[in-house]
Order: sequence, then structure tokens, then C-alpha cells
Amino acid sequence: MKINKFDIYKKIKEGKLRDGLIIPEFKNLSLYIASSCDLMYLKIRLDQEKIFKSVRYNFHDKTSVDVFVEAMNKDSLLFKSDICIISVSDSIKHYIHTLLGDQGDPDKYDQLEKTIMTRMDQVAKIINECKTIKECFFFTYAIDEYADFYSSIYNKNNLQVLFAKLRLKIIEIVQTYPKFNTFFFQEVVHEFGYNKNVYRKEYLGSHPEPSAAIYLLNTFLDKLNFKINNRKIKCIAVDLDNTLFKGTVREDGLDKCKINLPRLAVINKHARNGIPICVCSKNDPNDMKGIQEKFKFTSEEFFNNVVLWMINWKPKSENIKYIQKKLSIGIETIALFDDSHFEREEVKFNAPGARVYTDEEIYDSVRYHEFNFYKISDDAKGRVKKYKDNVVRDDDEKENVDNFENLNDYLMSLDFKISFDHNKKIDLTRVFELVQRTNQQNITMKRRSTDEIISYIKQNNILTIQLKDKFGNYGMIGTIMYSIDGNKGIIDELAISCRALGKKVEECIITYLANHLKSYKVDTVIIDVIQTEKNKAFVDIFLKYGFVKDGNRIVYKIDENRSHPKWFTIDTIK
Repeated sequence: MKINKFDIYKKIKEGKLRDGLIIPEFKNLSLYIASSCDLMYLKIRLDQEKIFKSVRYNFHDKTSVDVFVEAMNKDSLLFKSDICIISVSDSIKHYIHTLLGDQGDPDKYDQLEKTIMTRMDQVAKIINECKTIKECFFFTYAIDEYADFYSSIYNKNNLQVLFAKLRLKIIEIVQTYPKFNTFFFQEVVHEFGYNKNVYRKEYLGSHPEPSAAIYLLNTFLDKLNFKINNRKIKCIAVDLDNTLFKGTVREDGLDKCKINLPRLAVINKHARNGIPICVCSKNDPNDMKGIQEKFKFTSEEFFNNVVLWMINWKPKSENIKYIQKKLSIGIETIALFDDSHFEREEVKFNAPGARVYTDEEIYDSVRYHEFNFYKISDDAKGRVKKYKDNVVRDDDEKENVDNFENLNDYLMSLDFKISFDHNKKIDLTRVFELVQRTNQQNITMKRRSTDEIISYIKQNNILTIQLKDKFGNYGMIGTIMYSIDGNKGIIDELAISCRALGKKVEECIITYLANHLKSYKVDTVIIDVIQTEKNKAFVDIFLKYGFVKDGNRIVYKIDENRSHPKWFTIDTIK
């Protein structure tokens, strides 16, 4: 796809990124670029845009042109930055020349591979342990092409294997350490268009302002925004006509509309990772049954992954808002794939914050950060069913609640069972998901990494919370990490999934926690609160149930045992 660089530059100047995302102001963040001269043009562009508080570059500072050496210098400004970009391309080139020599000594390939992989592990560990650095991006756009460049001198196949292993090493680092991100130039080339002469010129030592620079900046800021604001996609809304269908129902007829199987496979992949699917199509509602049967016959997996079938003539923005309300998720976590420019613009205008993508981007989405998760917990794999269960719950409440004298009696009929598990052998990936992804019902907002969670619970306590009702299993809906200091209970992490809201689950959890801590002669519960616009209502719930503000803390004095809502059956696991 050919991108007009002037259109992109205009978007940046207007503060707009790819389809619907507004650039946040990173005025309070410092950025450090660790690279040789290959990212000079990115530094120039960042200086011009003045997006960050400061942008430093080791190549300008003349500290070291070897990124690996720079990352091992404890006095480097790299370790005083909030965000860092690392390009290992020129450092890899340096090691190739140094170890293989002019003719490519075949006996040195093993040594070369070991040296590079060791360096990569060392750098990853050092940066991960640095508390100042919030996010680190690997810019590695030259890696795959170096094999071609050196093929006339060195054993091409050996180098291609090495570079493939290097890419896998970077992916391994990203999956191990949450603050790391990939930024392969091939992603940008795929969207920007490929011109071999320009492409090679960009990394082989001649550095004009390349045509891809603006798009590189655009994509980098997009990825960074999602990491900083934790905007992972929680639901995919997908159009049918000319998107999942090859053709349109109205013009071609349902029978002649073939399903685009490659796109369907990508959507199913996202669903297997726990992202529910909603069909969002402007078509006759009377065609819904035929459409459902067509998908069920072609892909029962897709049919089972669809939580809502929004087939109507309403504006798509209204359907997106309905999905948001029905699934109890933030509108910024909903992604719409649609071939129609008009429909995408309508959603951007009338449902601001929703993410919109072209139909072609279905394929690219497997590489987009917002659609991917470091590790998929067992709970997440069953998330689609949990969303479908929630839709059934919502419909049941609307249909039957008026048959009861009051809401509490209706809740009694749902057979709630809540389990509090004190066992430290936990689903660590799910706990990580809760503390990282939960925004509205996260009162501490500390965002611990998996390593930090493991380290914490070795010395302190963790409580995980499971919920069931007559419709199904909500799974792990919450986690609390706490320590006991004399007569004080210190709550260090407390996050609850949004899918458990509306049933006074929060009151039940607060009650259980207070009673549990009292059994250890604790009379004061202290929570250091990081309050945001999103979690303010959650903080207010704690104040409603007896906590009082004390600076940045909220404090609760335990005087007597509390009673939990009567519709919950409590189970304690130790």
C-alpha cells in the first residue's frame, strides 16, 4: 500500500495517528535513542515535533556507537530516561566484521552467534532491572537484509540463520520482559510500500531524510501510546460486506457471497487469545439467520466466537456504543475492521476513542501491539465464553428482574459462589493480566511485572478470587497482594475484573479482606492509592464502605466483623 508522506506529515502536525488515535502529549517523558547513525533521521524528526520532554542520542553525545557497550555503561543517560529506543543493527554489523574478518572465517560463526545472543540477554536483563525505564523498543529494521548485503563475502545461509535466530531472540525477550517491544522495519515496509533502492540506502550508510521516517515516527508513537495507556484490544467488531464477505449481500445475494477464509482465520486466532468477536454489518436484520447459518457451516469456531450479531441499518457508531455497554468495556478497547472509509469516519466522529482499521489490516493486526499479549492465561483462553455468558446474564436480568420483589431477591436466585484462594501456587499469567490490564477497578495501579509479582509473594501474601453463578464460571475476577506489619494490613495490589461488577462483589471482597486480616490481629487496613479518572469511581466504593482518606492513602479501622451480601456463598481455600 503506497502511503503519501505529506498526508502522514499533515496527520502528525494535526495531532492524529493511524485511523482514530490521538497522539497523547508525552511532555513529561524523556526519550533516549541508543543506536549508531542509522536512527539519525528519527532523532531529527523527534526534535522538530517536540513531542517529548527531552530526546538524547548516544551518537550525538559521542559516548559509544556500540549499543551493547552503551547499555552496559551504568553512567549512561540511557538509565535516566523514561523511554528508550535501541537499534542493534550497526552493532551486529560491527561484530560480523570483527569476528568473521574480510573473508568470513567459517570457524567463527558459532562464536559470533554466542557473542550476539549473550549480549542481547545481558542488555535485556540490565534494562529490565532499571526502574526508571518504563518502555524499551527494539528498532531492528536492517536485520533481515544484512544477509543479502554480505552474501557476496560471507556464507549467506549461515547469516540468514543467525538473523532468524536474532529475531526469535528479540521476540523471546519481549515475551519474557513486559517493558520490551519489537519494532521490525518490515512491518512499516509492508504498509508503506517497498522500494529496494530507497530501502537499502536508508541503512547502508547514506542518511537523507528517508520517505519512511514520518511513518516510522507515526507507528512508533502509536505503539508507545498503547503501552503507556495500556489500551489493549478487548473486542473485535468486524464488518461483513467486502470485509469478511467477498462481495455484498444486497448486490450479490447471500448465496453468492463467499467468506474470506484467510481473514476469518486471523479473526479466529484473536478469539483463541481471548478477544471476543462481534459482527457489525449494515444489512437487513431478516438476513441474520441465513448469515449465521452460513458461518456455522463454514467455520463453527467463528460462529461460536461471536458474542453479538449486530446486523441492522443503524449507524455503526451506535452499534459500537451498544457493544461497549453490553460487554462493560472501554470504548477505546473496541476495534472495528471495515472496508468502507465512510463507515470508519462515522465511527471516529460519533464514537470517539474506538479503534478503526481497514479490512486489509486484518492481516497486519497479528503484529499490532494492541492485539497481542505477552502470555495467554487459561482464564483468557476462555474469555470469549465468559463474555457470551455475560450477555445471557444481562438478557436474563432484563427479562426476569421485575418478577422479583427487589434486586436482592433476584441476585439470590443466581446461586453465586465466590472463592478466596490463599494458595501461592497461582495462575501467574492471569494475575499479571489483572494488574496490568485492569484500569477502572484497579485501586493501586502499580503495574507489577511477573518477576516483581513472584518476588513479592515469596515474602508476602496473595489472595486470588474466583466467581461462579448458575450461568457459568466468571473465572479469576480479582487479586489482592498484601503484607502484615504488626497491627496493620498493607494492600499493595488490588484489582477486580470489570465483568464482575454490579452485584456488590466489591463489598463482598472488602468484607472478606477485613474479616481475614482481623483474624491476624490487624485493626487497620492501609491502601496507597494512585487515583486516575478511570478508577475514581472504584475508590469511591471503598470510601462508601468505611475507608477514609489520609493523604494519598485510604485507611479502614476494623472494629467488628462485617457481614457479606447474603446472596454470596463463601469458600476459603488455603
